[in-house]
Amino acid sequence: MKELKNYTEKLAELRLFQKINMAIFEEYTKLEEQLSEAQKELKEAVKENKKSVEDDMVEVKYIPTFKKKYDFDTFFEVATDLEREAINKAGGLSNVVDKKVFEECVKQGLISLETKSKCFTEEAGPISVRINEKKLT
Repeated sequence: MKELKNYTEKLAELRLFQKINMAIFEEYTKLEEQLSEAQKELKEAVKENKKSVEDDMVEVKYIPTFKKKYDFDTFFEVATDLEREAINKAGGLSNVVDKKVFEECVKQGLISLETKSKCFTEEAGPISVRINEKKLT
């Protein structure tokens, strides 16, 4: 069968190519592993230094994230009875202040902007580091 002969010839060519070039494949794999390890180290260093860096080939972005929320305890300290009642009726209280409901109450004028600004906090989230390879021209 000619298809079997063709397949067997191609398989033999591939195996010969692999045998002849195995050192190249092994070196390539080794270099990829080293690059991966260097990438991990670079990301950790950028997180520690808390700033972006770049050179001719690579741009590394330090990207902090923040979670915006309204502090539950502060709200109860500064809010008026009417404001507490309004957000409670809107279903925005449990053990935390529901951000979406809180902001809706502010839009409706049920909670003052002063109370909003006193309760607003930002909580640091996970740090993201992005590595972009630049195109060489």
